[in-house]
Amino acid sequence: MFGLRSKIQAHMFRSGSDDWKVFKNLQVYGASGGHDLQYWFTDTVVPYQDRFLTWVDYYQGMILADMSSQSEEKDEAPRLWYVPFPVDRVIDKPDHSDYGRGFPQGSRCVCATRDGLKFVSVDRRHTSNWGVGHDDVMKWNHTFRIATWSLREHVYTWRRDVTMYEEEFWGTLGSGDHVFPRVAPEYPVVNMDNPDVVCFRLKKNSCSSEEQTWMIEADMKRKVLLAAISYSMERSSYGEPGTINYARVTSDALPFSSDLPRYLDDGRNCKKRRQ
Repeated sequence: MFGLRSKIQAHMFRSGSDDWKVFKNLQVYGASGGHDLQYWFTDTVVPYQDRFLTWVDYYQGMILADMSSQSEEKDEAPRLWYVPFPVDRVIDKPDHSDYGRGFPQGSRCVCATRDGLKFVSVDRRHTSNWGVGHDDVMKWNHTFRIATWSLREHVYTWRRDVTMYEEEFWGTLGSGDHVFPRVAPEYPVVNMDNPDVVCFRLKKNSCSSEEQTWMIEADMKRKVLLAAISYSMERSSYGEPGTINYARVTSDALPFSSDLPRYLDDGRNCKKRRQ
């Protein structure tokens, strides 16, 4: 997409075709005439069902494109809606003088699940992702808060599902034998099969490759720890430091979609968890 103001231009390539299709002067509904898109930056693109394509700015919200007319091979332009996130928006340009735009993907995620689009956000009192914080957050007695929402389709608004502060979070994780670093969780990813389940990374020093890294999976509604895997520089839980999971966990690469491992291990882990 180009020219994100009141009108945009979209280029589309349909699978099985040799041609690009260009749609010009598309209106984004719900964006206050383009004012809400003034500092737009696309962090990721999320396909949903066979109908929607979603552009995501983790500081602003989503642009939801209804591509149903394209699936029917019509020449009609896709309809676009702006859906702000149900958290405090960044009004000004979210750039830090030293660190640029920051990395909002480390604390927010939009995921397509079997129950619809989900949004999860980890908000911290002393935020380090430049712009996600808010004056009211600084007055918290809490260190961080995790909240999940579901998108109400057809009306394009959000319904809050779960809110969890650090006391509940550590209580959830404290039921096992593991000793986790007491830091705000990072890189939330919602499970595609069970939208109540979220995967996080726990790492004491995000900038150090020497620190032990944990990948955990917790049921936010039942407040139950489902899985925990530890990685270190010496050896990963899968045996070799060179594995792709290890490389992604110890870097700032985003975790894989939570539905992917079932195809890599023939679904054995998923079947065990459901039993």
